[in-house]
Amino acid sequence: MTDQNDDKLDRWLNEDVELLAPAPGTFERVRRRARQRKTRQALASAAALAVVIVGGVSAPAIISSLTSPAGHSPGQESLAGGRTPTTATPSGAPSSSPAPQPESSSVSPIPHPSAGLSETIAPSSLSQHRAGATVASSFQPTSITFVSSRLGAVIGQGQPAVPCAGQSTCTSLAGTDDYGKNWFGVSAPATGSPDGASGVSQLRFLNENQGFAFGPALWVTEDGGASWAQVVLPSGIRVTDLETVDGQVLAVWARCQGAGADFAAGCNRFTLETAAAGSAGQLSAWQPVPGTTALHTGSRASAVLTLSAGATTDPSSGTVFLLTPDGRVLAGGLTGQRLSTAGRVPAGCLPGPPQPGTGTPSLAQLTYQSGSLYLLCSGQGDMVLYVSADGGRSWPRRPAMPQHGTATSLAAGGSGLVIVATTDGLVESTDDGQTWRLAVSPGRGGPGSGFSWVGMTDQLQGVALPADTSRHEVWITRDGGQSWQPSAVRSR
Repeated sequence: MTDQNDDKLDRWLNEDVELLAPAPGTFERVRRRARQRKTRQALASAAALAVVIVGGVSAPAIISSLTSPAGHSPGQESLAGGRTPTTATPSGAPSSSPAPQPESSSVSPIPHPSAGLSETIAPSSLSQHRAGATVASSFQPTSITFVSSRLGAVIGQGQPAVPCAGQSTCTSLAGTDDYGKNWFGVSAPATGSPDGASGVSQLRFLNENQGFAFGPALWVTEDGGASWAQVVLPSGIRVTDLETVDGQVLAVWARCQGAGADFAAGCNRFTLETAAAGSAGQLSAWQPVPGTTALHTGSRASAVLTLSAGATTDPSSGTVFLLTPDGRVLAGGLTGQRLSTAGRVPAGCLPGPPQPGTGTPSLAQLTYQSGSLYLLCSGQGDMVLYVSADGGRSWPRRPAMPQHGTATSLAAGGSGLVIVATTDGLVESTDDGQTWRLAVSPGRGGPGSGFSWVGMTDQLQGVALPADTSRHEVWITRDGGQSWQPSAVRSR
């Protein structure tokens, strides 16, 4: 029996063996896993290099515009504070200086990263940010924007780990997802502070993805700040103000001659331009709003138009209000309708010379809230509030306001709340301008505690920016202006 079994075993071992075919898709899975293993190895190597670079710099580094999602290496995130990801730089455009501004309609498209490290790692919206990315050292905020009751961002000058074009400070961004309780770093446009036709000082986000840095240049992001691209404007054109509403971007394009921080000075021609938010990175997408083309200032060549102070939008009805240098209030829809004259502001309430650094006009401020237009006039020395309930046709005057410095910004928060930012502090009314109080006085912060801007994001929450940006803070109210507290814009 044993011999027979041995013979059978020998015959079986000597026979040719036919291998079974693998299950469908086996080779594809093997190749994919091999590619993933190589990618992980590349990520680990690149992360180690990033740590070495950051560790060799004494100043705190903003490693990324956004904090990495769980499982991703933070060392792979794009460097903020004046540098954009390599994959996001337009072809041929230098990363350390603003692009030239030709007279022709050149287009600087919004970059879309190719399938690679930045696309794999970088979050795609502000909502994916989390505390962890470092805020630039000595951050000096100049503009703030919110897209929800918690999510917002602030732009200003800071000291990133890598200098911007040889400067010790350059444009930086910080974000918050808890309305200013905590801050984290966000990638910024590769430019500096306003200097004639270059640089930016203001920030607006339409939603979690689409944002705009401007004043005087114009930069656009479509991925929540992970990458930025500059819109190459026609020669001589500067963006003096910009607002976003209902999927649209509206911007004041001014032809100006101002130098340095007075970029909005010497303006003699204005046009209100608009574009769909998703295509605003292309110059060809911008079109003049009918009725607002080539507006002239006449003898007031230094006056400027504005959307945040000299004009406003009504999201509920889709109405745009624009205060022109000659005192007309233009009104119209957001759907390409022609803006026409709805009325005129009272005598002595014309927009005045621009405020350095922001481009916002002095002497006259305009905002909208709950069916009414609020006009703050200081052109005759005293601060006077007018409220129009008929779209600018008539302007009933409120009682005289106490004099607390020079007005810089105006906000209305509903339920009778009106707030004026001044060079002395914040002046408030809770009864629609009938009575006033000094809510934040110079004594709270010592000399230089005036404010350059104030705004309410809802009936309870609001923010204000100190005129002295070296204070490195924004002021916040969460109780409808009853109290204000400073929030230091720094990593915690």
